[in-house]
Amino acid sequence: MADKLKILIVDDETALADSISSYLRLKGHDVKVISDSEQVIRHITEGQYENRYDVLLLDIFMPGLEGIELIQMIRRALVYTKIIVMSGFTERNGKPLSDLVEEYEVAAVMKKPFKARELLQFIEN
Repeated sequence: MADKLKILIVDDETALADSISSYLRLKGHDVKVISDSEQVIRHITEGQYENRYDVLLLDIFMPGLEGIELIQMIRRALVYTKIIVMSGFTERNGKPLSDLVEEYEVAAVMKKPFKARELLQFIEN
């Protein structure tokens, strides 16, 4: 098992987020779930140092802030955080979501539904 990681899950699908959270906690990680895009910005920017994360799991299509805008804001605040994008879609505005990897320094794009083991591999490696 990898060292204990501090993980933030941002997804408006609360059942999925809770399921992922439970699995990651069983694997020994410290996990927080936020289901609102604007709340995550407040959480990260107001917390300064205590709200730093090793990994961010982000549903890119959520109500509120547009996904790319959210990634950019998060990237500015959490420079060294590994961002993994989750989505039920494979494209955004006709472009593959996999383009986010290079364009916005995203570690991975995972298509929902995915296996928990696959997610764990992306998180811990």
